[in-house]
Amino acid sequence: MDRSTNSTDHFSRLPIDLFVPIIFLSFDTSDPVERLIRVQGLRLVNRAWRAAIDSTPLFWACIPNEPSSDPETIQGWIKKSGEASLHILSTGRCRPLGAFMPFITPHAHRWRVLELSGDSVFISRHIKKPVPRLERLDLSLVSISRDTAVFEGVHPVLSAVALRIVTLPNDIAFLNNLRDLTLQGVSGPLGTLPLSQLYQVLACSSNLEQLELDAGFIVDMPQPPPILFTYLASFRLASYINRPRCAAALLAMIHAPNVTHLDIHFHGIPIPAAFNIFSPRTVQQLRQASHLIIDMPFNTFHLSTGRENVTIKLSYYADIMEVPVKMLRETERLIPSSAAVDILIHHARHSMGVFNHLKSSGVAGHPLPGLRKVHLIVFRQYSLPYKNLVADLARARPDIAKIIVQRRPDYESEGQLLRWDTE
Repeated sequence: MDRSTNSTDHFSRLPIDLFVPIIFLSFDTSDPVERLIRVQGLRLVNRAWRAAIDSTPLFWACIPNEPSSDPETIQGWIKKSGEASLHILSTGRCRPLGAFMPFITPHAHRWRVLELSGDSVFISRHIKKPVPRLERLDLSLVSISRDTAVFEGVHPVLSAVALRIVTLPNDIAFLNNLRDLTLQGVSGPLGTLPLSQLYQVLACSSNLEQLELDAGFIVDMPQPPPILFTYLASFRLASYINRPRCAAALLAMIHAPNVTHLDIHFHGIPIPAAFNIFSPRTVQQLRQASHLIIDMPFNTFHLSTGRENVTIKLSYYADIMEVPVKMLRETERLIPSSAAVDILIHHARHSMGVFNHLKSSGVAGHPLPGLRKVHLIVFRQYSLPYKNLVADLARARPDIAKIIVQRRPDYESEGQLLRWDTE
């Protein structure tokens, strides 16, 4: 016990500018609430640690709406935070927003991150003050009155906004000039937002680096000219409702030559014929790839390219046989013949067309000459002739090292039905 006490005493005698970074480095989590819990535990080590921690505002810069955050505790955290920029976090797990925000709103000038999740409650009165330090805004299941001027238009460093199931005011200028934007299930005072309003927002944020949208907009205008997003690296379209016209209009109005992360959940919406999944930046990286992973889930398209490895997830809800094969042909045209290729298929209806394509032979030989592994994950209710599929592909392509057919573990115990391994 004495040795332990002495060791902490020695540690406590470190200069504060060394003690504080060491404590921060000791955290093995980036979750702000978990860090706050750790800090409160570290205060109990000894008096010196308590004094050092209590006098360091950065340890108290996260103010969560948690079961332990009674009014007295919240006021204590705010007092200890001094003039540090604040991370305000309310996920609706404790008291309602209306009971939590009165403690927080007077300090709006210090907000750095604001994350609020409610139960369709109005938050207008809490977001009217200027927020000169706010960098990130994340709102879910809340409403903003139609005449609200969000943050009085004063948010000079706001660069990231995520809105999920949020009713917006008439003036949505706070969404302009962003680097990161997510809009899922948003609506306006009169209901569904018109696409023309979204177009204005995107036109004012041409420096976006990440963009996530759904197809929940009303197409109220002719197809506008596409917006050039020079810096857009990641784009996600998650369309959980069947609005093919809106989805097609969204894809047509985004020109992103440097996208390297593309994720599209169609859920019944076809890919527009003119939509090019391979941006110039993607083509450049495909041509340099040494290892390619092609992943085919049920109704999702995902493309991710890195420095050496490339991951492509693709599928098509409608012409289920044709489009994966078309994508394979496009991919093969772009990648070097020496690139190693793995294919993972998550749905049985893809497999017949893909297997037939892989068995085919032309002047240049079989498709994807670097193919080394085919892994098919199937549902129990689809009774495809897996044994014949595997045997035929193995005979036609002895160069493929592994061919695996596996039952999906959701339906029965995980296990491989058939496996062909030539290694």
